[in-house]
Amino acid sequence: MPGIALVVSGAGPRDSATEGSMGQSSGSGWGTARILRGGLARVARMHLRTRFSVHADGREHCPPAGPVLVVSNHRRDSDGPLVGDLLLGVRAGRFGERVPHFVAREDLFRKGFLREYLTGWPAWARGVLGSLDSGPVLSLLNVHPMRRVPERTLGEVLEEIANLEGDLPLARVLRPSWVGRFEDLAPRSGEPRGIRAALAPRYRPLLRLPHGLRKLNHRCLRHHLPREREMVAGYLQAIRDALAQGEAVHLVPEGRVSPHGGADRVRSGLHLLLERGTPPPVVLPLGITHDDATTARPRVFLSLGAGWVEGDARSRRARAQGVQNAILAQTALTLTQVGGAHLVEAGRRGRRVTAAELEERAAAEAGGYHRAGARVDPVLLDPASRAERVAAFIAFGRRHGLLHPERSGGFTVGEAVLGPPHPWRPAGRIPYGANEHAAFARHWAPAEAAPSEEAWAPRMQE
Repeated sequence: MPGIALVVSGAGPRDSATEGSMGQSSGSGWGTARILRGGLARVARMHLRTRFSVHADGREHCPPAGPVLVVSNHRRDSDGPLVGDLLLGVRAGRFGERVPHFVAREDLFRKGFLREYLTGWPAWARGVLGSLDSGPVLSLLNVHPMRRVPERTLGEVLEEIANLEGDLPLARVLRPSWVGRFEDLAPRSGEPRGIRAALAPRYRPLLRLPHGLRKLNHRCLRHHLPREREMVAGYLQAIRDALAQGEAVHLVPEGRVSPHGGADRVRSGLHLLLERGTPPPVVLPLGITHDDATTARPRVFLSLGAGWVEGDARSRRARAQGVQNAILAQTALTLTQVGGAHLVEAGRRGRRVTAAELEERAAAEAGGYHRAGARVDPVLLDPASRAERVAAFIAFGRRHGLLHPERSGGFTVGEAVLGPPHPWRPAGRIPYGANEHAAFARHWAPAEAAPSEEAWAPRMQE
């Protein structure tokens, strides 16, 4: 599910008709919704099991009653369905009849979202999927929209203003510099004059830009901000109500897929929920780790940790750091991380790499972190399985032009390895994994879990 978001369930209070089909009330509506939800969950599980090798643990930490706030990191678009499969009770029955709530980016509910999001798909597939209205299905699965203010695009902001206030002239809405950027793309001088014309496909490069509110002029922004605050406040109140009723809610404190593999700033919604929640929920950390730099089926690790009830004594900074540390402690060490760090470091030094060298480093780190109590992919602890996994990593690098074989048996690291990190582009997964490895190492460094870079670097072949 693309972009599981910041905090909050529900776009507002549900009426009685909606409650009968989606809430926890009894009756035929609830029974039908439960059957449909269960069927959809099983279909999704079959797809996930075909696409991924999923390893989940920590279900015993789910309390059988009371409000629960499941907080997790976010590394791939598939995290939403994977977490849903874990928490909906298809495999983990600890929640019983309590159907958890999930939070997704607001634009996911907008008709046509998939057409714009699936840019790499064939045009016919984008057209079919883009015509579908995903809102009812998402609502049936207790997925609720959340407005992420920094990520709101200029197109979304302009469309909302046009719906609320009509087709205003651009000069009354945008800063002069942004009016000029639209005019630069116009077919004739002086166009577009109104918001509706500015929403045409011709201006898509501008409409897709984030931080849409920052492009408004001062007068329009001052007029529009109260509505933004009202929307966010409504979302936050809805989630407080759900928690007060003993519901379980999953949220990503950072509000988005990490663009670089490291931790982002925890957004204020988490603090507002924990500071004003009555009764205070049990906070459960969930670590999600992907091992997908491979030619085999990608593997995903989901681990729930022991929960706690957050008090008022900690500052927001300390609370944010504590939550992020708890999540990071539930992540696992994989070869995507170790191999990513190894290739990036070799590429920066201009050194070649070998499979034996990578396997040696993976064995050393896996053993050290395992002894320190960290979660480690079991494959890295078994010599035979580890050799196979290293071979699949090398094959992944060769397939995508990241590793170039030499006659001597080693590999030259391609320049793409030193490019920008990206969670799903093949070349970007290597630096992305290297950043995940760095965060993992910093978290476990006090335990002296693994050898330092200097301990293995001299063994790298020139």
